[in-house]
Amino acid sequence: MARRKSTRKTSPNSLKSLSLGGDETPATREQFDQDIEGNVYAQCELQNVGIFYFVFGDPVEGDREERSDIWLKFYNNKENVVHSSAHSIMMASRDSTDTCFAIDQDTFLFSGFLLTLDNAWSTVDFRKFDSHIESGMADFLTGQTSIHKTGLSRIRQDSEPDFTLICEDGDKIEVHRSVMEGLWPFFKGMMVSKNMREIEQKRRVKLSMPKTTLEALVRYLYGEVLDLTLMDAANLILYAQRYELPELVQLATTWLKREQGHVDIEQAIYLWRKSLEAENDHVRDFASKKIEQMMPEVEDFDDQIQHLKKNELISLFSDVSVAMSRKRRKVE
Repeated sequence: MARRKSTRKTSPNSLKSLSLGGDETPATREQFDQDIEGNVYAQCELQNVGIFYFVFGDPVEGDREERSDIWLKFYNNKENVVHSSAHSIMMASRDSTDTCFAIDQDTFLFSGFLLTLDNAWSTVDFRKFDSHIESGMADFLTGQTSIHKTGLSRIRQDSEPDFTLICEDGDKIEVHRSVMEGLWPFFKGMMVSKNMREIEQKRRVKLSMPKTTLEALVRYLYGEVLDLTLMDAANLILYAQRYELPELVQLATTWLKREQGHVDIEQAIYLWRKSLEAENDHVRDFASKKIEQMMPEVEDFDDQIQHLKKNELISLFSDVSVAMSRKRRKVE
């Protein structure tokens, strides 16, 4: 099959006015399917465009890990041509696979990195996700990069989800598996656990978290504005720590300190209780100090703490006593 350089023609019907890069090779659909059979590393569909395939090529000569080249391919049904990247775009072991999501015809999100090609599919840029989100992904997640501004948040707004998170009350939040796997270590670990087959078949998992709190967590992963309430911020102190998102714990803590002037006694007690459960001493000290400050002005304090367990009451009054002692020392 003769290969020619792409002229980036537009296919107005199946490709929805999008142009595709890469070298073009005339082929029938049957020839293309035979060519990629048994050689697909990953594949993903872009709505109203079609399916992009990441296909194994030849073994990499001299590679100690015995990996093979991987090429990006797309079959254009309207023009009966195969679009292929100008050269291999990455390497992987032939017995491996990956999940990916197409942001657009040149940008693809994998479970561990974001891959961006130029519009001719000749140069490639990788942005690898650091498992330590607080350092490696901080800028990416807080909207400081052009990739973020046109990428993850747009996925949630403009494309169909493929996975469901179920809240503790049964409500559902639709997400994209590749986003969750790429940015959430807990989720990725869960997908390779012994229950992976059942989770993959059902494409859903239940998490013990209120819906508004889980929504805040999901918004964080997509790089959207968190738009927190105090109760959600307090819940995130516990749940973001439990589900291995340390930067989100920091963001919730910062938000709480910024809003401390608007915290009432009921909210302060709720925050203290969540920080106790999370064993977060920093937030616990902050909450107990707020409680100590407001106690003299609260007429129904007994009513505010009647739902606490005995061990919680003991811990609360111990913390409040410590806060009082620190206050006295500062005065002296």
